[in-house]
Amino acid sequence: MLNRTYLLLVLLNVFNVNAQNLPPLPTVDEAFNQVKNVYLKDKNSSLAVDFGISDLSQVKILKSWESEGQTIDASFSAYSSDFMYDLFPFKNPKPKDRCHIYFLLETPKESNGTYYQIPIEVVYTRLKNDALTNSWEFFWNKLGYPTELGGNEFTAEKKINLLVNSFRSMKIDKLSQQGTINNGVTTDISALMNLYTIKKIEIGYDFRKSVNEYEVNFDIEGEGYYNLLSAKSENEIQIGLRRISVATKMTKQASGWEITYMMIRGEYSGNDQLKVEENFWGHFHEVGFDAIFQTKAAYNPPYYAEFNLRNFEKDIKNAVVSLYSDSLSNANVLDQFFDENEANSKEEKKYLVDLFNNLKSKFVEIYPYSEGLLKAIVFSHKITESFEENKFGIVSLDIRLYRKSLYNDSAKQLKKMYKDGGMSEEILKQGGELDIQLKLEFSCHVVNNYLYLTKVNKAKVDECKIPF
Repeated sequence: MLNRTYLLLVLLNVFNVNAQNLPPLPTVDEAFNQVKNVYLKDKNSSLAVDFGISDLSQVKILKSWESEGQTIDASFSAYSSDFMYDLFPFKNPKPKDRCHIYFLLETPKESNGTYYQIPIEVVYTRLKNDALTNSWEFFWNKLGYPTELGGNEFTAEKKINLLVNSFRSMKIDKLSQQGTINNGVTTDISALMNLYTIKKIEIGYDFRKSVNEYEVNFDIEGEGYYNLLSAKSENEIQIGLRRISVATKMTKQASGWEITYMMIRGEYSGNDQLKVEENFWGHFHEVGFDAIFQTKAAYNPPYYAEFNLRNFEKDIKNAVVSLYSDSLSNANVLDQFFDENEANSKEEKKYLVDLFNNLKSKFVEIYPYSEGLLKAIVFSHKITESFEENKFGIVSLDIRLYRKSLYNDSAKQLKKMYKDGGMSEEILKQGGELDIQLKLEFSCHVVNNYLYLTKVNKAKVDECKIPF
């Protein structure tokens, strides 16, 4: 037992000694030769393939280079890897089990003068079988991200133009709020759909991952409506600045640079103000990119905007009241609701005029609420953004109708009027009173962003029986 304990103490002591004593670092030339053997002799290396270098002898690997006015000399430095935190959880500082050195690789110039400088990291380790040793062994090396110099073929202006052209050619699905560019890349465009003008596009982040790939983020600043579709009136619509971030991946193809990934995010900037301009401006998905890029295009808000439907509701209610007051003289109030190009529009308008004449002939009136006759008419609809042009939707008016009772102060006069008007003895004996709902349900469609009634659902009208 004593011998085993002694042996364990010896091993622990050796382990601690190795942990404390840092062996001499590898030489710069040793690491330099390692890099040359990997990158300058193998035509299938990542350097040769990714950068299209056919003659590797023209590639330079620098041990010393200039950076921001200073000379940088390649040299080793030791550090502690994450493994040391597992092997020595209570020891501080942690033993250094790795060392690394950086060289700078420089590619030959292309025909336009473009060349690349690429850092190369070479790493050695002295950890073997979870134990520290007194010698360093090569562990791995890798290329860093390239810096483009010289000709700078793919400029910031060209990157912005690539984004702009992608927006110009984008196919838009309004309902799913998805946009697809020419090469099939699809992205959510809901943030862009809020803009009626784009003031500027700038590059916020530009990182070259390889000679054939960039990661570029764009910052877009514009203006847009906050509640255009949901505002109950034009006086409630708000406008304000909008900031949008577009993350892209740009890849060099045989035909040139393409965007192979795109993600658009909107940022609400706040400080919205009530709309004061008389005109409305079209959004990206309504008028196209060129109509909003550093300009604005006048546009009529869609028929399904809440304030448009409310205006439609107000107009049609007033038309019903006007029509009821004098069906013959005011028949023209229906003209704005029917498309004159529809073959049956005259027939439908005549049906409504006859309907109200018939109601009046039976002494039926719109219920006279103290707040006015409009309160007796309830408007509803099945109109949404998905209700596209030349497809049918539904608009309904539930009208509360009434007829005065003979059991009131003017009974004698009313009874004579009812009787002279042809009311049956049975209804006269019942007092003639009536309180009933008439449902006017219209099919409708949209032409040039304008909502038209097309046909009255006569079966619904017939459900309203007027005893007389």
